[in-house]
Amino acid sequence: MVNLGAGRKVAGEVINLDVSLQFFAYPNQAFKKGDIIAKIYHTDPSMFAKCDTEAKFLSSIEFTNSSDFLDTTPFVYELI
Repeated sequence: MVNLGAGRKVAGEVINLDVSLQFFAYPNQAFKKGDIIAKIYHTDPSMFAKCDTEAKFLSSIEFTNSSDFLDTTPFVYELI
């Protein structure tokens, strides 16, 4: 998301407020082939290929066929 402009690599870089990520899934949800789990938005669709967005996004997600899998990662780590 940072490469798309949604964050900064160094202080002072401009953030593109039009870049966003919308999840349609939640942890431990079962999926079928073709289900949409998330959408990434950008005003310039050519940026997705330039930043290898699909591969990077998919590499950040863990898929399993195990019905016993339970993700214990908390939704909230800390309230500030």
